[in-house]
Amino acid sequence: MKSGMKQKRSKGYPSIGQGLVEFSLILPLLLLLIFGVMEMGRAFYVYIIVTSTSREASRYGSAVGISENGVPYYRDCAGIRQAANRIAILANIPDQDIVIEYQHPDGTVYGSCPPGTVMGPASTQLGDRIVVRVKGKFQSIVPIQPLRDFDIHSQTARTIVKDVQVGAADLPLVFTPTQTNTPTQTGTPLPTNTPTSTPTPTETPTPTETPTPTSTSTPPATFTVTHTPTPGPSPTSTDPFTPTPSPTATATPTSTSTLTPTPTATPLCYGISISLGEPSGNKLELRIENGQAAPIRVESLTISQWPNGAEQNKYLNEIRMSGSVVWEGSKVNWMPIFIDSARWYSNTSEIRQVPSLSTAFMQFLFEKNALSTGYNLTVTFDNGCSRNTTR
Repeated sequence: MKSGMKQKRSKGYPSIGQGLVEFSLILPLLLLLIFGVMEMGRAFYVYIIVTSTSREASRYGSAVGISENGVPYYRDCAGIRQAANRIAILANIPDQDIVIEYQHPDGTVYGSCPPGTVMGPASTQLGDRIVVRVKGKFQSIVPIQPLRDFDIHSQTARTIVKDVQVGAADLPLVFTPTQTNTPTQTGTPLPTNTPTSTPTPTETPTPTETPTPTSTSTPPATFTVTHTPTPGPSPTSTDPFTPTPSPTATATPTSTSTLTPTPTATPLCYGISISLGEPSGNKLELRIENGQAAPIRVESLTISQWPNGAEQNKYLNEIRMSGSVVWEGSKVNWMPIFIDSARWYSNTSEIRQVPSLSTAFMQFLFEKNALSTGYNLTVTFDNGCSRNTTR
């Protein structure tokens, strides 16, 4: 029996105690490797959440147009913070660790959106930036060196694209001259005189022989021949050319039309246009485009028609511009509605202003959902221009 056990040991079979010792030596290193990989993955996950939070918030704040809250995206503090919290909640980032600021191109901070703020600054200009800073915290499950608790920061800045003019504008007058064919004066041909040749008679002499007798004792008789010319007919001269009066060509006057330009737009309204958009809920939006080099201001407004016969939008309650209330009524359902400079809210002159080469929006809020058609609206600006639009 004893000899058999000695024989097995001699063949090299390890003992159970030796395996436990070897496992206990390798276990700490194995756990360190496993937990180290897990903690590194969690740290990278928090980094991605923090970076994505700042990017999404800044992207929302630099968008063009009006948000669902009825204000421009760059002023919608509630919407910017909501876009950030949709991602920040994955890493339990508190609201106070999300900082939203507005900066001029030189880096000067001129506004911010603390927690609970609804609207941002109204003095934002094209080229300013929105800056979103987010701070996240990594907390390790197993305190392994060097993965102790530490903060992860991310900052994203985007340029605010504000008041970009989109669409058509009035073009300058272009005159195309119309070619007028002028008839050419044609002369009347003159008759041609053909000369007639008249022969001239030639004088012909007629000789007359006359004999004269003499005595016998005298020398031989001498004959004298006398030539007496016989006058022929007198030559008659005929004028070979008979003058014929020539007709005189008379030019017929032709009237030439003069091109008179017809202006398509008054100079005051050059580059200014308005249009009504598709209603959304109880809101109807008016787009105002200013293509002039100087700012303009909405001076008066006339709503001559809207479909208030239906119950959906029977009452007009409020008018906003750039997110601020500029006029407010109480169950207004008469037409036409005329709002002049004395009826706007006080201190709204700057709000009703449209900067040069930019676009602004005015919203009309009804008591209930607005219908899509049946509107007629006229806007008069401070420079005297008046524009009308229908939908």
